Amino acid sequence: MTGRIAAASGGLNGGSATIGVEGIQNAYTPPPGTPILVTHADGAFSLLKTVAVKQTAAGAEITLEEPPDFTVAGGKTEFKYYPVRTIDGQPSLEIVPVVSWAAGL
Repeated sequence: MTGRIAAASGGLNGGSATIGVEGIQNAYTPPPGTPILVTHADGAFSLLKTVAVKQTAAGAEITLEEPPDFTVAGGKTEFKYYPVRTIDGQPSLEIVPVVSWAAGL
């Protein structure tokens, strides 16, 4: 599943663990704990983990294990931790189905 993060409120103090995603391609509902690779407009990346994905008419609302390390609003991304900065552009995300085999299953 891929898409663009349209809304996010990051940071551990006052941040939200729910992000808004638009432009969804290959939609599916991943199991909790599935990693999300976020690529920012400047090439930086963030790694997040899902708790739940709710498909909406506009795309999806994804609940994360914790608030992201960035905020997205008005076409800009503000990083909350080092290096603290604001850049133009919305980050993209990719959720890749992950399968593992365990002994005894």
